Amino acid sequence: SLSEKDAVTLSAAAGILSEVLSDSMSDLEKERAVYRWLCANVVYDWSHQDPQAETPRESFEPYGALVNRAAVCLGFASGFQLLMDMADIECITVVGAAFQSRENHAWNEVKLDGRWYCVDATWDAGMDAPDCWSYFNVTSDWMADTDHQWDYQNVPEAITEDGGVA
Repeated sequence: SLSEKDAVTLSAAAGILSEVLSDSMSDLEKERAVYRWLCANVVYDWSHQDPQAETPRESFEPYGALVNRAAVCLGFASGFQLLMDMADIECITVVGAAFQSRENHAWNEVKLDGRWYCVDATWDAGMDAPDCWSYFNVTSDWMADTDHQWDYQNVPEAITEDGGVA
């Protein structure tokens, strides 16, 4: 039995998937559709950056991204992971840091055709067109070069540079 909050989250996720996915889509097309939805429909919860404000707990959870449509990076990443899990696409959430390790940060890695790719919907938020995305299906080196830090030993390395289209 799910809590009411989890049931609402799951229902929102199912609704999003029914809106953006079709049975004929490849895993890459499904991933792209979900990523586009997140980037176009979820805003960053800037209360997290205000020391005087209290950030709602939901902003750190899939509920924030999928129901409230406002989240911090962990809400974006956990929401993306839930949608990928429900679409049967292997995905992990990476928890690390950014801004020269001065702030915690979270993003995802997705496995397509046996190859890992990094995605960061938080840093692409507001960009609803793939040609505007900078953090969709990129390499671990790209993430490191763009100020992402993580436990390199315990996260799969994304080395393929084809964006998932191989």
